[in-house]
Amino acid sequence: MVCMTSEIGIIQCEREEAALLKENALIRTHKPEFNHAKKSPETYYFLSLTPTAEYFDFRLAMPLPNEDEMLDFTYGAFKGNRTIRKGTGVLLRQLFLLEHDIQTPFDFPTVLTNKLTPLAYRLPFGNGIIKDSSLQKLLHEFLEGQSLSFIHQLVGSVTEHGLFGEYVSKLILKDWEALKRFYDHCLHRTTQRQYSLRAIECLYI
Repeated sequence: MVCMTSEIGIIQCEREEAALLKENALIRTHKPEFNHAKKSPETYYFLSLTPTAEYFDFRLAMPLPNEDEMLDFTYGAFKGNRTIRKGTGVLLRQLFLLEHDIQTPFDFPTVLTNKLTPLAYRLPFGNGIIKDSSLQKLLHEFLEGQSLSFIHQLVGSVTEHGLFGEYVSKLILKDWEALKRFYDHCLHRTTQRQYSLRAIECLYI
Protein backbone atom coordinates (compact mmCIF):
# COMPACT_ATOMS: atom_id res chain seq x y z
CA MET A 1 0.00 0.00 0.00
CA VAL A 2 2.87 2.40 0.82
CA CYS A 3 4.49 1.75 -2.57
CA MET A 4 1.21 2.56 -4.31
CA THR A 5 0.84 5.93 -2.55
CA SER A 6 1.58 8.92 -4.77
CA GLU A 7 0.16 11.78 -2.73
CA ILE A 8 -1.03 12.51 0.81
CA GLY A 9 -3.52 15.31 1.44
CA ILE A 10 -4.94 16.78 4.65
CA ILE A 11 -8.48 18.10 5.06
CA GLN A 12 -9.09 20.07 8.25
CA CYS A 13 -12.54 19.74 9.85
CA GLU A 14 -14.08 21.75 12.66
CA ARG A 15 -14.67 18.75 14.92
CA GLU A 16 -14.33 14.97 15.06
CA GLU A 17 -17.91 14.22 13.98
CA ALA A 18 -17.45 16.29 10.81
CA ALA A 19 -14.18 14.49 10.08
CA LEU A 20 -15.85 11.07 10.40
CA LEU A 21 -18.66 12.11 8.07
CA LYS A 22 -16.13 13.44 5.56
CA GLU A 23 -14.14 10.20 5.74
CA ASN A 24 -17.29 8.14 5.10
CA ALA A 25 -18.22 10.32 2.11
CA LEU A 26 -14.75 10.01 0.56
CA ILE A 27 -14.64 6.23 1.03
CA ARG A 28 -18.06 5.77 -0.58
CA THR A 29 -17.13 8.10 -3.46
CA HIS A 30 -13.71 6.65 -4.30
CA LYS A 31 -14.13 3.07 -2.93
CA PRO A 32 -10.40 2.57 -2.17
CA GLU A 33 -9.12 -0.96 -2.63
CA PHE A 34 -7.90 -1.46 0.94
CA ASN A 35 -11.03 -0.13 2.65
CA HIS A 36 -13.46 -3.01 3.11
CA ALA A 37 -15.78 -1.16 5.50
CA LYS A 38 -18.01 1.86 4.93
CA LYS A 39 -18.07 1.50 1.14
CA SER A 40 -21.85 1.23 1.09
CA PRO A 41 -24.29 3.55 2.90
CA GLU A 42 -25.72 2.15 6.11
CA THR A 43 -29.38 1.21 6.11
CA TYR A 44 -31.50 3.28 8.50
CA TYR A 45 -35.21 2.83 9.17
CA PHE A 46 -37.93 4.89 10.77
CA LEU A 47 -40.67 2.88 12.48
CA SER A 48 -44.13 4.45 12.49
CA LEU A 49 -47.39 3.20 13.94
CA THR A 50 -50.93 4.48 13.99
CA PRO A 51 -53.45 3.08 16.49
CA THR A 52 -57.10 3.25 15.36
CA ALA A 53 -60.31 1.84 16.77
CA GLU A 54 -59.83 -1.46 14.91
CA TYR A 55 -56.12 -2.02 14.30
CA PHE A 56 -52.50 -0.88 14.57
CA ASP A 57 -50.84 0.24 11.36
CA PHE A 58 -47.08 -0.41 11.35
CA ARG A 59 -44.73 0.94 8.73
CA LEU A 60 -40.98 0.80 8.21
CA ALA A 61 -39.49 3.41 5.89
CA MET A 62 -35.97 4.60 5.11
CA PRO A 63 -36.76 8.27 4.46
CA LEU A 64 -38.20 10.29 7.33
CA PRO A 65 -41.89 10.94 6.57
CA ASN A 66 -42.87 14.49 5.69
CA GLU A 67 -44.75 16.44 8.33
CA ASP A 68 -48.07 15.96 6.51
CA GLU A 69 -47.38 12.20 6.32
CA MET A 70 -46.22 11.77 9.91
CA LEU A 71 -48.11 9.06 11.77
CA ASP A 72 -49.09 9.25 15.43
CA PHE A 73 -45.76 7.84 16.56
CA THR A 74 -42.52 7.74 14.58
CA TYR A 75 -39.33 6.27 16.03
CA GLY A 76 -35.76 6.15 14.76
CA ALA A 77 -33.62 6.37 12.86
CA PHE A 78 -32.59 2.78 13.58
CA LYS A 79 -29.47 1.32 12.00
CA GLY A 80 -29.37 -2.04 10.25
CA ASN A 81 -31.78 -3.72 7.87
CA ARG A 82 -31.81 -7.17 9.48
CA THR A 83 -31.82 -5.91 13.09
CA ILE A 84 -34.77 -3.56 12.76
CA ARG A 85 -36.85 -5.81 10.50
CA LYS A 86 -36.34 -8.91 12.63
CA GLY A 87 -36.98 -6.97 15.84
CA THR A 88 -40.15 -5.41 14.48
CA GLY A 89 -41.36 -8.82 13.32
CA VAL A 90 -40.90 -10.25 16.82
CA LEU A 91 -42.76 -7.27 18.30
CA LEU A 92 -45.69 -7.69 15.91
CA ARG A 93 -45.89 -11.41 16.64
CA GLN A 94 -46.05 -10.79 20.38
CA LEU A 95 -48.75 -8.14 19.98
CA PHE A 96 -50.72 -10.50 17.73
CA LEU A 97 -50.36 -13.18 20.41
CA LEU A 98 -51.99 -10.89 22.96
CA GLU A 99 -54.87 -10.01 20.66
CA HIS A 100 -55.76 -13.45 19.29
CA ASP A 101 -56.16 -17.01 20.50
CA ILE A 102 -52.87 -18.65 19.56
CA GLN A 103 -52.32 -22.28 20.50
CA THR A 104 -49.54 -23.22 18.07
CA PRO A 105 -47.07 -21.27 15.91
CA PHE A 106 -49.16 -22.28 12.89
CA ASP A 107 -51.97 -20.02 14.13
CA PHE A 108 -49.91 -16.93 13.31
CA PRO A 109 -50.31 -15.23 9.92
CA THR A 110 -47.58 -16.55 7.62
CA VAL A 111 -46.14 -13.07 7.15
CA LEU A 112 -45.39 -12.88 10.90
CA THR A 113 -43.40 -16.12 10.92
CA ASN A 114 -40.92 -15.00 8.25
CA LYS A 115 -37.37 -14.10 9.24
CA LEU A 116 -37.89 -10.47 8.17
CA THR A 117 -41.09 -8.59 8.88
CA PRO A 118 -42.84 -6.78 6.00
CA LEU A 119 -42.30 -3.06 5.55
CA ALA A 120 -45.98 -2.46 6.30
CA TYR A 121 -48.48 -4.45 8.34
CA ARG A 122 -51.98 -3.84 9.71
CA LEU A 123 -52.41 -5.67 13.02
CA PRO A 124 -56.13 -6.20 13.76
CA PHE A 125 -57.41 -5.94 17.31
CA GLY A 126 -59.04 -9.00 18.81
CA ASN A 127 -59.14 -9.30 22.60
CA GLY A 128 -58.55 -5.57 22.97
CA ILE A 129 -55.57 -6.00 25.28
CA ILE A 130 -53.29 -3.65 23.35
CA LYS A 131 -56.02 -1.02 23.18
CA ASP A 132 -55.28 -0.29 26.83
CA SER A 133 -53.64 3.14 27.11
CA SER A 134 -51.23 1.99 29.82
CA LEU A 135 -49.90 -0.81 27.59
CA GLN A 136 -49.58 1.62 24.68
CA LYS A 137 -47.61 3.95 26.94
CA LEU A 138 -45.22 1.11 27.81
CA LEU A 139 -44.90 0.26 24.11
CA HIS A 140 -44.05 3.90 23.38
CA GLU A 141 -41.36 3.93 26.09
CA PHE A 142 -39.97 0.63 24.76
CA LEU A 143 -39.70 1.94 21.19
CA GLU A 144 -38.14 5.14 22.53
CA GLY A 145 -35.44 2.99 24.14
CA GLN A 146 -36.35 4.27 27.60
CA SER A 147 -37.74 1.25 29.44
CA LEU A 148 -38.07 -2.54 29.36
CA SER A 149 -41.35 -2.44 31.29
CA PHE A 150 -43.22 -3.36 28.11
CA ILE A 151 -41.56 -6.79 28.05
CA HIS A 152 -42.40 -7.29 31.74
CA GLN A 153 -46.01 -6.42 30.93
CA LEU A 154 -45.97 -8.95 28.06
CA VAL A 155 -44.86 -11.67 30.47
CA GLY A 156 -47.65 -10.79 32.89
CA SER A 157 -50.33 -10.60 30.19
CA VAL A 158 -49.33 -13.91 28.59
CA THR A 159 -49.41 -15.62 31.99
CA GLU A 160 -52.67 -13.99 33.08
CA HIS A 161 -54.52 -14.94 29.89
CA GLY A 162 -53.18 -18.49 29.83
CA LEU A 163 -51.40 -18.05 26.51
CA PHE A 164 -48.25 -19.80 27.64
CA GLY A 165 -49.28 -23.14 26.14
CA GLU A 166 -47.16 -26.19 25.56
CA TYR A 167 -46.80 -25.77 21.80
CA VAL A 168 -46.19 -22.04 21.60
CA SER A 169 -44.13 -21.54 24.78
CA LYS A 170 -40.75 -22.09 23.12
CA LEU A 171 -41.55 -19.49 20.48
CA ILE A 172 -42.71 -17.01 23.12
CA LEU A 173 -39.52 -17.41 25.16
CA LYS A 174 -37.40 -17.05 22.05
CA ASP A 175 -39.31 -13.91 21.07
CA TRP A 176 -38.86 -12.34 24.50
CA GLU A 177 -35.11 -12.91 24.28
CA ALA A 178 -35.10 -11.38 20.79
CA LEU A 179 -37.07 -8.36 22.03
CA LYS A 180 -34.46 -7.80 24.75
CA ARG A 181 -31.66 -7.91 22.16
CA PHE A 182 -33.67 -5.60 19.88
CA TYR A 183 -33.98 -3.13 22.75
CA ASP A 184 -30.32 -3.34 23.79
CA HIS A 185 -28.72 -3.25 20.36
CA CYS A 186 -31.14 -0.99 18.49
CA LEU A 187 -33.73 1.00 20.47
CA HIS A 188 -31.73 1.87 23.60
CA ARG A 189 -28.47 2.32 21.70
CA THR A 190 -30.11 4.79 19.30
CA THR A 191 -31.50 6.78 22.25
CA GLN A 192 -28.11 6.87 23.98
CA ARG A 193 -26.45 8.02 20.77
CA GLN A 194 -29.00 10.82 20.35
CA TYR A 195 -28.33 11.97 23.92
CA SER A 196 -24.57 11.94 23.23
CA LEU A 197 -24.98 13.99 20.06
CA ARG A 198 -27.13 16.54 21.90
CA ALA A 199 -24.46 16.84 24.58
CA ILE A 200 -21.79 17.38 21.91
CA GLU A 201 -23.93 20.02 20.20
CA CYS A 202 -24.35 21.87 23.50
CA LEU A 203 -20.57 22.13 23.82
CA TYR A 204 -20.40 24.04 20.54
CA ILE A 205 -23.34 26.40 21.15
